[in-house]
Amino acid sequence: MPTNMSSHDRVVAVLQHRPPGVIPYYEVFMDSSAERKFLGDLSGLSPLERNLRTAEALDNDIVGVSADFFRSKLVEQRENHEVRRSEIGTVVRQQFRPSFETRLEYPIEREEDLERFRLPDPDEPERYSAAKEALPLFLDRGYFIQGRIGGFYTGVWYHLRAVEAFWEDLAIRPAFAERLLTTVGEFNLRVAENLLKLGAHCIQISEDMGMTAGPFFSPAMYRRFFFPWHQRLADLCHSHNGYFHMHSHGNIMLLLDAIVETGVDILNPVGPGDNMDLRQ
Repeated sequence: MPTNMSSHDRVVAVLQHRPPGVIPYYEVFMDSSAERKFLGDLSGLSPLERNLRTAEALDNDIVGVSADFFRSKLVEQRENHEVRRSEIGTVVRQQFRPSFETRLEYPIEREEDLERFRLPDPDEPERYSAAKEALPLFLDRGYFIQGRIGGFYTGVWYHLRAVEAFWEDLAIRPAFAERLLTTVGEFNLRVAENLLKLGAHCIQISEDMGMTAGPFFSPAMYRRFFFPWHQRLADLCHSHNGYFHMHSHGNIMLLLDAIVETGVDILNPVGPGDNMDLRQ
C-alpha cells in the first residue's frame, strides 16, 4: 500500500476507489474564537497565509480557493457583532460569540425587483487575483485544491431572497423560482468554469438542503428545480477532468438517489449527526 502519496494523490485515490495509504483529511474552523484558541491571532496574515497556516496546523489534504464576489462594506461595528452590506445589496449581521449570521435585507423583495437586478460580471479577471496567486503555491505543495462557489438553493437565499419567501416561490410561484435559479445558476457555472481553467481540481458547493426530520422540499421539487443545475455542474467538472463536491447538512435520505444521479463525486456530511442512518 503506498505511503508516500501527495495530498492530491491521496484524495484522487479515494475518489477512484484505490487504497490511499493514509486516509485524506480535511477540517475547518466554524467559529473564530475556536480558531484563535488553537492557532493564535491570525489577523495580521493575508488570506493566503491564513489558508496555509490552517492547512498545516490541521494537517489537511484539501485547500480551497474562490473568486472575490459579493464584496461587502462595514455599516455597523459593535463588541459582539458587525453588520455588512454586500455589493448586490444583501445586509448580514455577524455575531461573534457564539458565531452566527442573520440576514437582515435582500435585494429581491418582489418579483419586479428581479427585472433590474444584476449580478457582477463572472468573467471579470480582477475577481480571480487571489486564486491566481494561491493556486501555484498549493499545487507546488501537493494539495488537492477545490474551488468554492455558491450553491444553487443556498445561492438564492444567501444573497437574493429570504428563504421563507423562496420556499413560497417553489410551491406557488414556480416560474419565478426558476428565474431566480437561472440568475444564480448561470453565474455559478461561469465562476466554476473559470476556477477549473485556473487549475482547481474540484468544485465545492454548500447547499444545506435538509433539517433533522428530512429535506426542506420534496424529491419531486428537487428533481424539477435543483437536479438540472447540480447535473450541469457535475458535467462541467468532469469535462475538465475534475470532481464535484456537494456539502449539505440535514437528513437528505429522500434525495440521495437523485443526487447520485447528478454525477456528484463527494457528498458530505452523511451520518447520524444529520439524523441519517448509515445502514440504509
